Amino acid sequence: MLPRPRRPHDQLLSPSAVEPVSVRSVVIAGVGGLLLERLVAIAAARGDLIVELSAQVYVLAFYARHGFEAFGPIYDDAGIAHQSMRRRLS
Repeated sequence: MLPRPRRPHDQLLSPSAVEPVSVRSVVIAGVGGLLLERLVAIAAARGDLIVELSAQVYVLAFYARHGFEAFGPIYDDAGIAHQSMRRRLS
């Protein structure tokens, strides 16, 4: 795995970014999806065109179900495999 890349949201004028959120205990209840969609709605309401996040590899399917697409290589962040993902807003 590669080291954690500099993420676009580390720069001043960049897409919205979803920072680490731990919802493991509530994913079954659908709270994780509701929270994610609310964050996306807030980004869209303020005129953002893209939302980016760094997903642990084992939850890529969760984010894909919410319209996020993987980009770039898998990389290491704190000893855990991650994948950059983005969702374009319209």
